Amino acid sequence: MSFQNRSRGPNPQDISSFGPSAVPDLRLAADDYGYLQSRGYGHKSTTKIVGDRYGLNTRQRTALQRIGAGKQEIDLRAGKAVRPNGLTGRSIAIDGFNLLISLESALSGGFIFKCRDGAYRDMASISGSYKRVKQTTSSIEMVADYLLSASPATISWYLDAPISNSGRLATLIREIGEQKGVSWSVELVADPDRTIISLPQIIAISSDSWVMDGSAAWFNLMEAILADIEAVRVVEV
Repeated sequence: MSFQNRSRGPNPQDISSFGPSAVPDLRLAADDYGYLQSRGYGHKSTTKIVGDRYGLNTRQRTALQRIGAGKQEIDLRAGKAVRPNGLTGRSIAIDGFNLLISLESALSGGFIFKCRDGAYRDMASISGSYKRVKQTTSSIEMVADYLLSASPATISWYLDAPISNSGRLATLIREIGEQKGVSWSVELVADPDRTIISLPQIIAISSDSWVMDGSAAWFNLMEAILADIEAVRVVEV
């Protein structure tokens, strides 16, 4: 199948799981999830307790783990968040697949969640192999356009080397950077999360909670880009 015929649109179950009628219970569930997390409960046990209480299905429970956060996590991430004007002259490290798949999902009509820690997360995932979709090029172009206006000192993309087709994606990102006049590098590494966290004084672009917590600072590029896109399915829970 050509990538022009592929997208990361919603699962058929998502309309009922995350539509307007489901949001009130999801908000209550996120409240309870955060309460238990703040008191030391594990993610697995918290998800079961809260999921059972509100009768959440499997997709909703997965979303809850991405949406919810304890007070300590929320405060830590808020303290590390960088404002848009804070990118100028700074070095940026992009968690490549994390950002790109979320943007592809948003442009494909998939549900995007504004989570309790402020990050925007999706329901898509990849397992061992990345497949380009119709929205891949436009997603990368949006990143380029925004970062051109933000004027960071350096921009580095990090992609998972073990994931199939990551080399082809790296080539595409480099080509779009040249076309847009953006000076950025693209590296294939064994573990982008650990690589980004190990870099001193960088601003991480990622919605991965481990990267957000471990980096010196992070920037919510998804929020900045989605603000200018109409008809995106953002669910604020």
